[in-house]
Parts: sequence; C-alpha cells; structure tokens
Amino acid sequence: MSQSLLEEYKDYYRVKAERYADNPNYKHSYEAEMKVSDAMQSCSVLEEFKDKLGNLNEKCANAIIKDQYIMRRDFYEEMQEHVRILGPERILEKVDEIETSLDIAQMVVEESNKNSIEISMDESTLLSEWNLLDSIEVYGNAEVPSKYKSYMQEIVDDTKKSLIRNV
Repeated sequence: MSQSLLEEYKDYYRVKAERYADNPNYKHSYEAEMKVSDAMQSCSVLEEFKDKLGNLNEKCANAIIKDQYIMRRDFYEEMQEHVRILGPERILEKVDEIETSLDIAQMVVEESNKNSIEISMDESTLLSEWNLLDSIEVYGNAEVPSKYKSYMQEIVDDTKKSLIRNV
C-alpha cells in the first residue's frame, strides 16, 4: 500500500480523536480514541494497524456509552428524577465489564427497557388516582349550603387519606 494512504489514515484517526479534545463531557471517549490514534501513529505500514488495534475500537464503544450515560445520570440527578436515574446508573455499573460493542448494545437496550417499565410504573401510580384528585378538587371547592360543608370536607379528607395510602 502507498505511504500516502497510511498518512491519510493517520490524519483520519488523529482528527477523529481530536473531536473530543477539551470537551469534559467526553473525556472517556477522548482517551479511548487517542489510544486508537496512537496505535495508528505508531505504524510504519498500514498492515501493522490490525495487530496494534486489538480491542481498542471496542473500548471506544464502552467509552462513548460511558460518557453519554454519565451526562444522563447527572441531568436526572439535577432534575431529581429518582426513577429515571436508575437506568443510567445500572448501565454505568456494567459498561466497563463488557467486551464487545454488540454486548454493550444489548445491555443498554435491556437496561433501558427495564427503566422504561420502572418509569411507567412510577408515573401510572399517580395517573390511576386521577379520579381521586378530581374528587378532592370538586368536593373541596364546591359551593354548597353550609349544612353540607362538613359532609363535603369529610369526603375530601377521606379521599386524601385514600390517595396517600394508595400512592
């Protein structure tokens, strides 16, 4: 192969790594891509790259997932999303142990699906009690003769107790 093709590959991998430089959100990706670039830069002929690359591309997949889910975790933490944060936390616990990008993709899908169910369950709890919220609003704000006020307040109090117990 020509020496100019080797130089083009070296430039490509250098630029590919540099796109993450100075971006604190992608520090793991930068480090992983730099290792790939360093492997390419050390080649005197293109054919050497295959042996020097090893599993560095797979490590790049781990790194990008890690960076993305750190950002998600931090965002959900800031928003105090206690259920939504569970998916990113589990993904971050597992990502470094996984060897292949296919296994990473599978794990991310599984954990994301699990988290989607958790989110649905969390949100459906309140939605299923919507009628109780309506009752509290209606009976609590109803304009009725004074002899019915205590009865209406009793309904509101009972409904609030039921809502608290159910949730």
